[in-house]
Amino acid sequence: MNDPTPRTGAGRHRLVEALTVAGVTTSSRIYVPGDAALPMLLWLCARGYAHVVHVSQSVAPIVEAGAALIVPRTVSLADLDRILAGCARVAPGGLIVVQTARSERRTLGDAIDDAMVRAGFWPEATATVSPTRQIHVARRATAVLKRAA
Repeated sequence: MNDPTPRTGAGRHRLVEALTVAGVTTSSRIYVPGDAALPMLLWLCARGYAHVVHVSQSVAPIVEAGAALIVPRTVSLADLDRILAGCARVAPGGLIVVQTARSERRTLGDAIDDAMVRAGFWPEATATVSPTRQIHVARRATAVLKRAA
């Protein structure tokens, strides 16, 4: 999985491929947070994902956890910490997909992966998608993985 971003034609197919490989189906619940959610929500719906839900970062926790949380904007490490703090929306074994500035990755080293691990997510892939952006995909730990860690 080299480019799980929906910015280009090839990238769009890679995002669908990444979701499929991860077990996220067109009937899975997918949450898309924030002000930039509408284009991603429409893009996913156009590809047959029937349960895509826009969520506000300030909304109370949602009762039903989803198979994925896709953050459609570039986030800083501080943003990532806030997003991860509210990730009860992602079911065990579910995915979080975020993008960061490449400069964040160079200056912070493994801080992005470390933040994900502290929040109970295991990094699965990082891909450079442009000279300025990277995509990070991580899976929420299941009870078995948490005990093994």
